Amino acid sequence: MKTFNQFMSEEDYDKIKDRRLERGGMDGGDDVTPSSGGKKETDAEKKKRRENSKKALQTVIQGILDRDGPGAIMGR
Repeated sequence: MKTFNQFMSEEDYDKIKDRRLERGGMDGGDDVTPSSGGKKETDAEKKKRRENSKKALQTVIQGILDRDGPGAIMGR
């Protein structure tokens, strides 16, 4: 098996990294494997996350209504 130095010189590797960065690449690294995606959510976790999200939204809405009065949020 070829070593890295037999395959490409350091200068060539730097040129490729620089070109990738010029074109809007991430960090010039060559690790392009996708992440594993993390653990999957169970139905109970999804339901709890949705409930917490709704609760947070209601808290924000109530804070705006308390501060600015009725009519501060269109459609309410």
